[in-house]
Amino acid sequence: MAIKYKHTNKDLAEMFIGMAKAEKGHIDSIHVWLVKFIEKERKERLQPVPQGMMDVWEWEHQQMVEDAEELELLMNNYQKM
Repeated sequence: MAIKYKHTNKDLAEMFIGMAKAEKGHIDSIHVWLVKFIEKERKERLQPVPQGMMDVWEWEHQQMVEDAEELELLMNNYQKM
């Protein structure tokens, strides 16, 4: 939305980019916590984490990383416009 309104409504575009940056910060914080939690569980768990759960985690984690990279790219494109 920030890109859509950048040239027609600067205030609205700036509000949207500010919201996107705040949400990216939330995503980054959750990601750091989640990775630490998974690593801690792997090390301290009395029984191994089932492979199926780890496969789902790996897939979900990859999706998170790709989505965050896409968001970062969009925000950078907004700044370059």
